[in-house]
Amino acid sequence: MKHYLCDISYGTPANALKNVAFVDTRPAFLLPNCWSFYYSERLFLLKLLQYIIEFKNDVNYKYSKEFTKIIDDIGVGNLKTSLITQFEKVIFSTPPPRKIQSDFGSDSVRQEWAESNLKEQLVILQTLMLIANEYTFTESEFTDLFSLFKKHYFGKNQGYNDFLEEQHREACLRVMYMEVGLFTVILEYHKIKNVPAWIDKTKEIVETELTKLEPHAEHSLMLIVWMMLTLQ
Repeated sequence: MKHYLCDISYGTPANALKNVAFVDTRPAFLLPNCWSFYYSERLFLLKLLQYIIEFKNDVNYKYSKEFTKIIDDIGVGNLKTSLITQFEKVIFSTPPPRKIQSDFGSDSVRQEWAESNLKEQLVILQTLMLIANEYTFTESEFTDLFSLFKKHYFGKNQGYNDFLEEQHREACLRVMYMEVGLFTVILEYHKIKNVPAWIDKTKEIVETELTKLEPHAEHSLMLIVWMMLTLQ
């Protein structure tokens, strides 16, 4: 925290934290930096986890054994549960009130929050995709994810669209395509041990929700994948 607030943002010597506490206690200075550090740290930890999962099976990577041990100690099931829970919290996060703009002395703080929120959604989905490429998702894990995807209409209804700008459109599209991609990867036939039983436990929620979707190109892929699984 000291390094981020002082050495990077404030540009002062090693004892800068004490100096800042006495010299510069303006909320307009401290709040934006603490805010930025908080969201940067969240993304960093997610990216670190993503990196560990990506390279744990690379025999040419010098830390592959250590990475494998980390994942084994945590447990893939625990990772999936934690990421799904975090994804739910992120998509239902309440945007900061308009008052925060005066507290921070910035008119763009809510847009910056939206960008951080979209980035976090995307990194969680990317990490889940890496896990799905290697491990099977249970029926309950899949239905939990699918319900979350539907609740924000596959990234198109973020709950804070009123202050999203055109520059955020690409990020929303990336979230949507990652969700559709994750749906298709989880439903790969060879990854599911007992396909008939798996379908029986997921059929009602999937088919009910798929029939409610508007006819968009990205939704057609999910329909095709589901049909291919059920017709095996």
